[in-house]
Amino acid sequence: MDFPHFDARVGRRAGPDLPRPIQSGSAVAAVGLVPLVLGLTGVIRPVSGLVFAAIFLAVGALQWSLAHFELNGIRRRADLELQREPRPSLLSSVAQWRAHELTSDRHRLGLARALARTERDLSPAFLPGASPLNRVAARPQVELFGRLAERLATLDRPVTPRAVLQVEELLTSSDSPLYAPERASELRPALLASIRALDSCPEWLAVEQVPTSGQKTIRAGRNDVRALPGKTRRPLTATLGVAHTRFRRFAMPHRKAQR
Repeated sequence: MDFPHFDARVGRRAGPDLPRPIQSGSAVAAVGLVPLVLGLTGVIRPVSGLVFAAIFLAVGALQWSLAHFELNGIRRRADLELQREPRPSLLSSVAQWRAHELTSDRHRLGLARALARTERDLSPAFLPGASPLNRVAARPQVELFGRLAERLATLDRPVTPRAVLQVEELLTSSDSPLYAPERASELRPALLASIRALDSCPEWLAVEQVPTSGQKTIRAGRNDVRALPGKTRRPLTATLGVAHTRFRRFAMPHRKAQR
């Protein structure tokens, strides 16, 4: 399981109602088969069948592009939520669906292949392509690209959605040190930070395992009255000692006056 805290059903049955570009586009385009078959069988004019089939195909492509654009907008909003909120229990259903998509085997292997292609493009044995890679800055870091790809492809080791988003930002953003010449010196730290993010303990697990205080739990006394959180007996004893000393200093002159 890639991200064990989330319910595996999120995004399927219990998930949000999301746009489905392939289904919506293919459903409209499939209607175009009807006039095409009628035209080929001579029920209607063949030219009319081709024209109507082309119209339905164009409408299906438009429907696919609109649904795809809407889905990408939902992904961007969910990515912002994942970057702001490290606790999965407070995420919306859309953000949980996006977290499953980011940490799925398919997405991780896709990112690993993209990193492998980048590593291959940086090799001196290949001619430079049309990719705007900053090869001068990236070639000394080929080993780190390989380590990053290997870590993503190791599917039995879980990763967090925020770490995957960090790798995506490095590979796809136009402001990434991988492409921006003025940020070439930041490429190696960015690669190392991505590797550390993938290897680090998930944020929600760290929050649950690390105690907020090094003190032991204080058991309830009589009548189930518990001590206040964060309080111990040592500060209480010190406070009583100071009060007792002040009382003695005040009582001694009073006794001498009585004598």
